[in-house]
Amino acid sequence: MNDITVKESFIKDELAKYNVTDSAIAEMEKSFLPLKVKDKNDKEGREIVRTARLAMVKKRVEVEQIRKSLKAESLNYGRAVDAEAKRITALLLPIENHLTEQEEIVSAEEKRIEQEKADAEKNRVQSLVNELLKYGCAAMFEYVKEMTPEEYAAKLESAKAEFIRKEKEKQDEIDRMAKVKAEQEAEALRLDAIRKEQEEKQKTIDIENQKIADEKKAIEDQKKKEEQEKIRLAELENAKKEAAENAIREAKEKDRLAKEQEEKRLIEAARIESLKPDKEKLLLFAQSLNFLNYPALTNQTALAILEDVKKQIHSISNKILRQIETL
Repeated sequence: MNDITVKESFIKDELAKYNVTDSAIAEMEKSFLPLKVKDKNDKEGREIVRTARLAMVKKRVEVEQIRKSLKAESLNYGRAVDAEAKRITALLLPIENHLTEQEEIVSAEEKRIEQEKADAEKNRVQSLVNELLKYGCAAMFEYVKEMTPEEYAAKLESAKAEFIRKEKEKQDEIDRMAKVKAEQEAEALRLDAIRKEQEEKQKTIDIENQKIADEKKAIEDQKKKEEQEKIRLAELENAKKEAAENAIREAKEKDRLAKEQEEKRLIEAARIESLKPDKEKLLLFAQSLNFLNYPALTNQTALAILEDVKKQIHSISNKILRQIETL
């Protein structure tokens, strides 16, 4: 007989103490439910119903009293069972704990060994990840862990090749920039040499202009002296030849006017001649604008700005060349 059967038998025996069977209840139901009071004048029917009700109340009270008694016995039994179980458990636990400790010695050692293996594997995979990272290849830990030695070797070789290629590109760019810088410096030296040469030419032109100015002044001084001499002689002749004075004056006036016109022509010619150095400077400047060394750019916005600057400089150069003709 199992525990459930014993428990059910025990409960059945205890419930029998209520002394109220289902058949008895069925008999009461059969006897009492048909009872009815016809009306307020049916005193006999009322008394029969009252007697039956009191019998039912008595039976119900008996059931309640038996329930309380049985429950009290059950609670005392439960407390005794719990106390005995607690006592036995207190005796069993030290034995169980000892056996658990002994069992965990092996379990702990197995866990330690497993952890060492896991740590070793983690360190192995992490070293592979770090090696790839040295060559600029960032790979997920789990991805590397699942790779075969052949797959990893291929991945590492590919990362090394890509790393070497990128490093070469960087070095090529450094070499290219160094070459561009050297070319720019050479061009700066060339332009500086041209500037110095132009300065030397300008010095020579300035000296020549000064000579021309000095010669012009000497000529003007000589002309003034000659004019003064002519005036003096004219005054002397005027006293002798009163009648011919007007004609002589007119002739001299015409001659003076002609000389003044000649002087103006010479002055204008000298002015034009003196402008030639400036004209040459402007011409060289306009031409040099077309040979500027522009930077090498890759950004599209920067290239657009540079292209606009080139157009403006070209326009300025053309404008200078056109206006030189007015000098």
